[in-house]
Amino acid sequence: MQAHANCTGLMLLKIDLPDVYEESIIDTQVVVQKTATQHKIMNSTLIRQQIEVQKSVAQKQVTVINA
Repeated sequence: MQAHANCTGLMLLKIDLPDVYEESIIDTQVVVQKTATQHKIMNSTLIRQQIEVQKSVAQKQVTVINA
């Protein structure tokens, strides 16, 4: 008698990799996270600078109106 089954999903609960591989994966993820953080810092700085420019333009217009 033969039987078979189709597996549509598999979840591994524990994988034991050699330490060298685990460290390499962790190092890679740390670099990816640091890169993402730096991009967010750059975008935040850019937005703050754009706000400062807009404030300067608005202040200039206020000065002209008051004159």
